[in-house]
Amino acid sequence: MQPHQDNGNLIAQLGSARPQARVNALVTLIRIGLPAVPKLVEALQRHNDINVRWYAAYALGLIGDKSAIAALSAALDDNIYVSHNAHRALEMIGTPEARAALEQWRMRAANQHAAE
Repeated sequence: MQPHQDNGNLIAQLGSARPQARVNALVTLIRIGLPAVPKLVEALQRHNDINVRWYAAYALGLIGDKSAIAALSAALDDNIYVSHNAHRALEMIGTPEARAALEQWRMRAANQHAAE
């Protein structure tokens, strides 16, 4: 399999009912690395399946490409599970931009909490 050829199928497998299929897809996407980032970002932003978004955020953190920072920042406002993985992914990326995204999210969350 060419690294770029089947990324869409691998993304779909992240939502499989079979746990081993999800893990295999995750490992393969991480091994593909940078070429998988655009499909993972797209999945994180648009996929309906929470499991796919959860795994996409996790994979993006392990791949560590800063081009995913904007999508991971937006995912901080997703449900708690996806948000947690997006948070961890930004920490793993660790660039000044990733740290700034986390700080902005913390400030937004604190302001929302104060307004309640």
